[in-house]
Amino acid sequence: MISENIKYYKIFIVIIFLLVNYIAHIYSVDNATYIYGADAGRYYIPALDFVSGKGLGDISSTGPLYPLYIASHIWIFGEHYAQDALVITQSFLLLVTGYIVMLLAKDTKLPTPLLIVFMFVVLNPNSIMVTHFIQTETVFTFLLIMYFYFIKEYVNLQNTRTLLYLSIVAVLVSYARPAGMYVMLFFFLITMLIGFKGNLKVKLISHCIVYYVILLTGLGLLASYNHKIHGEYFVSANKGFVFYDQYIGLLQYGRNLSAFDAHKIAKNTLKNEVDQSQSICIDNLALIQCRDKVASTYIKKIINEDPAVIFKAFSSSVASLMLSGGASNFSNYYGLDTKKQINNFEHSKGGMFQITKIIKLIENTNMSYFIALIVFWGWAVITKILMVIGIYHGISQDNKLYFYSIFVLILLFILEYMFLGQSRWRVPLDPIFMMFSAVGATYLIRKFKKQHFRHIVSK
Repeated sequence: MISENIKYYKIFIVIIFLLVNYIAHIYSVDNATYIYGADAGRYYIPALDFVSGKGLGDISSTGPLYPLYIASHIWIFGEHYAQDALVITQSFLLLVTGYIVMLLAKDTKLPTPLLIVFMFVVLNPNSIMVTHFIQTETVFTFLLIMYFYFIKEYVNLQNTRTLLYLSIVAVLVSYARPAGMYVMLFFFLITMLIGFKGNLKVKLISHCIVYYVILLTGLGLLASYNHKIHGEYFVSANKGFVFYDQYIGLLQYGRNLSAFDAHKIAKNTLKNEVDQSQSICIDNLALIQCRDKVASTYIKKIINEDPAVIFKAFSSSVASLMLSGGASNFSNYYGLDTKKQINNFEHSKGGMFQITKIIKLIENTNMSYFIALIVFWGWAVITKILMVIGIYHGISQDNKLYFYSIFVLILLFILEYMFLGQSRWRVPLDPIFMMFSAVGATYLIRKFKKQHFRHIVSK
């Protein structure tokens, strides 16, 4: 009887999920899926080229997987319906991601009903919104959770079949978003954690070799493709622009500069470092031939910065990563007139969670966006509090090794984001966060019920 009720509850959650996504999409601004998808053209144009028979063309700043994913929708449904179909399939991937996280919670014996885990993952407002845009987050999240699932299998079994699955998914993660590649390269840390538990080190070393042969072969194929198109071997060419943005974030949140002043200093820094032959790089940061010089310039400036400034900027970034809500996506998707307020908030002096900035944003925003802020920020803050409670009460001797492994990978992502933490970057990590939030919510509910029962008995 109980299992039947749980089944009906799951169906009910899925129905709510489908209704929310359907209503969200039909009332959105025309072509919002493409117009407001971050860097949408970077993925959509190669997809169109592929469908028209020209090949993927230039994917120097992105992996091939997402353009191919989009291309499959254009090929099956036609360009007119491709964006609608994309929202549907990405919403489905979020449901599947929720199911996989349920399996993780079950296999690691977390003290929470699986239904609550599923609900927290699939009804997360931030995750729902990104399924409605042409951007890599949903596909990348699905693959990353698959990787986490096979990490769990590997920690428990350490067999060759699981290792092969894990290695293949690592390649797909790298193809979905080049930034994921850097975390995939740290698999040896997982084997070291397993080795500390007394497992056969010779076996783990041989497994490491197999993993890296598969991963590096996959990355080598991508580098060869880029060589064919651009005449150089590389996996991704956007590191120059990335470190330019990182330096902007460091100046803005570490030194409390406005975005305008931070950009001005960053540009002047590059002007002082490049010689005459590289002057084209000053206004063309994304050029392939500029990537090494631009990146090395800003890496050097970041390393030589005052440690207190670095710590302040990084702390602000982590706070923004963990607690920002993603309401901007909501306002863009429905055409709410908030561009001026958001632009002033993001580009003014100080970190994202500086009280005076937040108060000024609230004072100057309309009621619709204010409600969105409350919902998205509220969800982010409350679930992170629940997450901390869940981690404290959910990790036991049985699942400790696995979750330590996962936390190492999550920490690597946070370090990679450096000074650019935001709600969008949290999306791939949110399913794990939501899993522990479900544990925290379960603990508080059970504690409340227990105290309420004692209160009744005492009467």
